[in-house]
Amino acid sequence: MIPSGFSLKGGVSPIRQHDRRERHAALEVAMRKPHDPHEQTLPAHLVAIVDAAIRRRAGKEPCAPDDLGIRDQRYARRPLDGSAGYHLWSPTHGLGFCNRHARRRGFLPYWRDEELGPPMAAVHVPPEQRCGGWVAPRYLPRPWIGPLPERWPEERIPIWYAWWRLHDIQDGTCATCSAPAYAIDHDHHTGLVRGLLCVSCNKREGTCRRRAQEGTHPGRPCFQPYWDDPPAAPLRWMHGKSSLSAA
Repeated sequence: MIPSGFSLKGGVSPIRQHDRRERHAALEVAMRKPHDPHEQTLPAHLVAIVDAAIRRRAGKEPCAPDDLGIRDQRYARRPLDGSAGYHLWSPTHGLGFCNRHARRRGFLPYWRDEELGPPMAAVHVPPEQRCGGWVAPRYLPRPWIGPLPERWPEERIPIWYAWWRLHDIQDGTCATCSAPAYAIDHDHHTGLVRGLLCVSCNKREGTCRRRAQEGTHPGRPCFQPYWDDPPAAPLRWMHGKSSLSAA
């Protein structure tokens, strides 16, 4: 499995580049001395990004999930006038950060709430309608109307069915934190599917697993409860390249 954040051709993927730009912009504004009495304070969701970086540098376990409210952006909204695409939106923190529309003077909100359309589930927004290049929550077409069956009637289980079945079981969130679900995770030794993880936890879980097997992980791994009781365990699915199968 290719770790999230890296591309097949080498180098850093757009996912990692976007995260870095977001953190760097937040840190730059946070450290900038105020010179304008009208300059706005840093929004709460950017303050949380800065605080998270500080906590990591302070010695927090590297495998610990990013359980931050700012990442729980399960919805998206777009301007009523159609001037831009959908932006990630949180009921508690408002619009997510977008380099394309951020205003330099204090990161003022791009649009007032009354200028935005109603929120919709971010997982249903196709990539071409997403503004700012956000990739999580993942978009996976759901060619099924209504509730999914508990069991797929055929031996080969489509990836879209497995992803959406786990999405419904986990209420759209990562199995280990509050971030939006993204990738289907499986045990590389047994092949059994374990659940859906977010972009960050999908990478950290693999690193944590290797360190635990090598005996270099300090203390009990943060992902141990997830390994012991994964959400997908009752389904007994075996992971394949293009589809899944029942164990």
